[in-house]
Amino acid sequence: MEILVIGQQLGGRRSPLSLRRCASAPLVAKIMEDELENKPKILLVDDDDNTLELGRLVLSHDSYQISIASNGEEAISKANKEAFDLIILDYSMPSMSGLSVCKILKADPTTKDIPIILWTGHREIEIQITAYDLGVEHFITKPFNNSILRAQVKNALRKNGYNFMTTQEKIYIPKVFISYKWESDEHNDWVMKFAVDLRSAGIDASLDRWEVRYGDSFTDYMTSKLSEADVMLFIMTTESVAAVEASHEKGGAVKFEMQLATSRRIAGENFRIIPIYREGNKTAAHVKDHRYADFRDDTKYGNNIQLLISDLLESGSLAPPVGVRK
Repeated sequence: MEILVIGQQLGGRRSPLSLRRCASAPLVAKIMEDELENKPKILLVDDDDNTLELGRLVLSHDSYQISIASNGEEAISKANKEAFDLIILDYSMPSMSGLSVCKILKADPTTKDIPIILWTGHREIEIQITAYDLGVEHFITKPFNNSILRAQVKNALRKNGYNFMTTQEKIYIPKVFISYKWESDEHNDWVMKFAVDLRSAGIDASLDRWEVRYGDSFTDYMTSKLSEADVMLFIMTTESVAAVEASHEKGGAVKFEMQLATSRRIAGENFRIIPIYREGNKTAAHVKDHRYADFRDDTKYGNNIQLLISDLLESGSLAPPVGVRK
């Protein structure tokens, strides 16, 4: 008996089995099994069963091979016995923390090249810097956004050489330039934390405090980064808005950045300027009619950064499909 397999969906994509005649049902099952075996193997590690189940459920949409471990010791044991393409670790676990597990895995020649994502409820920059030094690829903040989790997993696998993209499905990694006025240490530290959260979500965010070294030209840096960026995030405060609207001599770097960004828009380039309200109520004339993201209330920071990340990763709310006219 011949079986016609049409439009099989694997992980939300049209499978190569779109239209294939198979000799029998067992052969169909064998082909599907072989394709599953070629899917990336991911190890989820967390001491919370609900988090493990939710992670497994979310990633099942992409048909990954998922294994789980409930503590650090079990994770190390499984990683030494099976070749995983990615490990997602909880930061806070009893007996052995995620950072301790990461340190052991990165010191072992057989597991050192496995990319690691750390999911955690902690937001301290010091923890993230330590983790990056140990080799962590990305951070995911708990409770995690489903779209961001899937996007970060794909980005980590892609960096590790796994190519599962088709012409119909491409992973979008936006290049983002952050424009802000140097003000107080508190404000500058907030901007750095904001940039760290974006990079942790798989967004290629540029920040001058990381990239401009002694002797480097700020003008060259701004010109180069803004010419290749897809988006400029303009951090709006009373001072930054005043600088943008001041004369060229008094406006400084922020005015120069806005002029470069605006010139790209005028030239018809596909380039976005997103105002980020941090303080005050004034809006720069250049972005007066732009939809903005409001970060003035720190108690809503977690929700607002998730919404912004979803928008930048092009995974925000989509319009419902158009129905068929009857």
